Amino acid sequence: MVRINLRDYYPFYKSDFFVEVTNEILELFKQLSRKEHADFERRRVYKTYYSLVLFP
Repeated sequence: MVRINLRDYYPFYKSDFFVEVTNEILELFKQLSRKEHADFERRRVYKTYYSLVLFP
């Protein structure tokens, strides 16, 4: 079991909130962080920006 700070993963936490999670959950959080960073870098390199607004 490892302790993680949920404030690092969720922006709506205003103060530190530590919770114990299993190693599998920690690996999932790391994997998600790596995927988000890879997606960001891919968009940055190819200069593509996706809008959430749909134009009719």
